[in-house]
Amino acid sequence: MKKLFVLFLVAGYCLTGRAGEPTKSSVVTDAGKMDAKRVDVGTTKARIVLTNGEIKSIPIEQLSSYSIDGKVFNKVPLYRNGKSTGRTVFMELVKTRDGFNLYKYEYWDIESAKPYEKIKTAYLFNRDNFQMQVDEKTLADVCNFFGLKGSVE
Repeated sequence: MKKLFVLFLVAGYCLTGRAGEPTKSSVVTDAGKMDAKRVDVGTTKARIVLTNGEIKSIPIEQLSSYSIDGKVFNKVPLYRNGKSTGRTVFMELVKTRDGFNLYKYEYWDIESAKPYEKIKTAYLFNRDNFQMQVDEKTLADVCNFFGLKGSVE
């Protein structure tokens, strides 16, 4: 009987601990941070299912960052060949160290020979300031700085 009581006590403790876990998805807007059950980001709007079940649709312009299953995506300026494009895009934050942020950016180039193949690039920022686009020459040094092995995949 005592074993059964202890078993129920342990099971109840585990269930209450599970209910208190923080969500792994959220969005950050000008109004603040919102925890979410689900975040779907489109080209013009993000559809967010809040933890209470409420569904919100927020224009992309109002988002500054979001996270999905623990992966953080920040809105940062897009650079091509070291020059600003004047656009901002969401890039996945890979690692942070000493004020430097390493981002991964994936996109499709519909004008390329393989329009359905994702192109993956990495960018290094010093806080909010662009430092460089990571290439084959700098990849090893950047990975060593951030304590990463291999590539930024």
